[in-house]
Amino acid sequence: NKKEQKKKKKKIWPWVLTFVILAVGAGIFMGTMQFAKEEDSFIQTAAAFAEALVMDDEGTLGDYIHPKMYNSLYPLNYENVERCETKIVDYSQEETEALAAELQIQYGMTDPIGTLYRVRVGCTVYGEDTYACAMDVLVGRIGTAMYVLKAENISD
Repeated sequence: NKKEQKKKKKKIWPWVLTFVILAVGAGIFMGTMQFAKEEDSFIQTAAAFAEALVMDDEGTLGDYIHPKMYNSLYPLNYENVERCETKIVDYSQEETEALAAELQIQYGMTDPIGTLYRVRVGCTVYGEDTYACAMDVLVGRIGTAMYVLKAENISD
């Protein structure tokens, strides 16, 4: 009787170990996928914002900036623009404290910034002439929404 119980215990351990390994692997995979999805949404927001800024599309720009920041953007003044292609050059997660303080002073924004990414976007502008420009776009999560909080280092 005891020998049969030992055999049953020996047969269960490989299954338990396999289940634990699969559960840990699934947890790591799901965590990685969640992080990648969030990172992609910051990058996509920055690219869409840069394209709308170059194309001087006020309606689209309004979707990407915080309501307290309306009327704070200035057009880049590219003339006769037919299209704009964007390419992500680099991105990194940034600390939020300095920008949060700046936004509070400049726009009266008191909402905390959850996550902040600096995304370097390269743009090729096609029209009468072809231009290339680059800009750093700071994209932050405020509450459940994602906003472009600052665009800087815009250069031709």
